[in-house]
Formats: sequence, C-alpha cells, structure tokens
Amino acid sequence: MRLGLIIFCFLMLASPAMAQNLANTRFSTFYDVAVAYSHMTGEPLNIDALIFSDATYQNKSESDRLKYFTSMKAQVEERQSKFTTGSTPITVRVPVMVEPIYKPAAMKIKYKTRELPYFPFDILGKTITLMPDNLDQYTLIPLDDQNDVKRAQYLGTGGATLVLELLPHYVAPEPVMMNNVKQHIIMAQITRLRVLAGASMSGKVIWSYTDPQFDHLYDSGLGGLYGGSSGAFSNPPTY
Repeated sequence: MRLGLIIFCFLMLASPAMAQNLANTRFSTFYDVAVAYSHMTGEPLNIDALIFSDATYQNKSESDRLKYFTSMKAQVEERQSKFTTGSTPITVRVPVMVEPIYKPAAMKIKYKTRELPYFPFDILGKTITLMPDNLDQYTLIPLDDQNDVKRAQYLGTGGATLVLELLPHYVAPEPVMMNNVKQHIIMAQITRLRVLAGASMSGKVIWSYTDPQFDHLYDSGLGGLYGGSSGAFSNPPTY
C-alpha cells in the first residue's frame, strides 16, 4: 500500500470530535497474547498456571485470590471460545514524539528507540513477541495543509502515544534471538492506528486511520474511530 494512498482522518481542534479520547479503551495483556499463540500453534494453554503467574493475582490477599482466579479463568475461557485468527485484533500502545513538517505538509512519528517497536510478553517461561507488519509505512504521515500541521504541533507538544490494533496472522515456526532473548514471533497486520496527544490515554486524538480492508472489524463509522478496542483486559504493558 503506497503511503500516498493512505486514507486518513485528521480531526479538527475546534471540532467537538477532537474532545474525544481513549480513556475508556480496553487494552490487551499477556492473556490475550497467550490465547492467540495457543490458538495459532495448537499448543494447549494452561490457564491455571497463567493466572498463577499474573502479578495482579500474586499481589492480592489470600482472601481475594480465589475470587480473582475464578473471574479471570472465566474470562480467558470466553476469550478462547471467541478467538478467531483473522478477526481478533490485539491492542497495544507505545510512547512517541510528533514532529510537524511544513513542506510538504506532514507529521513525522518518532520512536524513543532506534528500531521500530515490537511487543514482547513473558508467558509461562516463553517470550512471545508481537511484530507489526509494515509499521515503517506510518512514520511519515501526509497531512492536508499547514493548518493541520500547526494543530499536530500544538497537540503533540510534550510527546504523544501511538495506539496500534494488531491482527495476528502468522507464527514463526522457530524462535529467533533478539536483544539476547529467544523470542517466539507472532506477525500481525495493523488494522487501526491512533495518535494521542501526550502520554495519557485521556489525551486528544491527533490522527486516526483504519485500514479499509478491516472496516468490518469495527462497529461504527470509519472503522469504529472512537470505539473501545477489541482487547479483553485492562492494565496494558507500555513499552
């Protein structure tokens, strides 16, 4: 897909829609990634052991652990029953910087690391890593005019947050060594991206794009621009 053909929605600062944020968005956790990996590889998922390894479970009092365990087991089993390869995105976020470019009008997304981000999750002794396809296509985003650039500059002051929805489609047959860690790679297509002003999920949406081929995954207009994500659990890791 050529970058120049990207269909995107840049929201006006004065518009009521710009007041929208993702404060109520649910993010995916290692439970979602574990379910996806198990489903795609055919490896059985030990749900009990997964919950026992959860820091939230471990930090609860003895009296609260059973309630948490029962609740999470039901959620993970439901997630297993609903997971379908090709229609169950996983939602992650990463801090970025927004750099406005005036000629031609564009917005540059800059990461805090030299390499493009990937998303490792520690799951029962394995590092299972989500690797987005073609993320480099979204490092330079063309905008309509200079006013759009000024709004991006204003809203992105002090950093921004990139929210990615990733659709797993392939598991590498063998683990690979990355940063001296053996990692089991899940390749994932980018279905939706959103850039928020600031580090908080209550930041205003600067820019949003849904790949048209995945519009069917979301309920409302433009692929569910402001809808909650498909991640089933809260308290996401932030890289």
